[in-house]
Amino acid sequence: MTPHIIGISGKTGAGKSTLAKALSQDLKATLISWDDFDEISLEPEDYIEWHHKGCNYSEFHRESLQMVLESLKSKREIIHPVLNTSLQPTKYIIFDAPLGRLHKQTGAYIDTWVHIEVPLDILLMPPRFKGFCR
Repeated sequence: MTPHIIGISGKTGAGKSTLAKALSQDLKATLISWDDFDEISLEPEDYIEWHHKGCNYSEFHRESLQMVLESLKSKREIIHPVLNTSLQPTKYIIFDAPLGRLHKQTGAYIDTWVHIEVPLDILLMPPRFKGFCR
């Protein structure tokens, strides 16, 4: 059976990583995090300029992340290029993907996309208070 990739997107502080980690544990699934690839990827240097130019998500170059997703989707084990750990092609792959399918290079591998929408006042709360709201 081909692995089913579940992409989880949302704004910073929405709980993507928390949900992705919990899902990966409950489903015994491999977890892939967009953020783990920051140091080996290219992205816009000036986000304000990028925003004014129209927010072109293709300016985020994630070739290594794409390679990992492609390998897992093809049922092949791969070594994480940053963490140097073995990634297995489990039944489900949980992908902590802030841009979701909007990032064509990696979004093309997402089978199910979940977007977390959180009110701005909650997003801006200090982390120590977020747990209080559960």
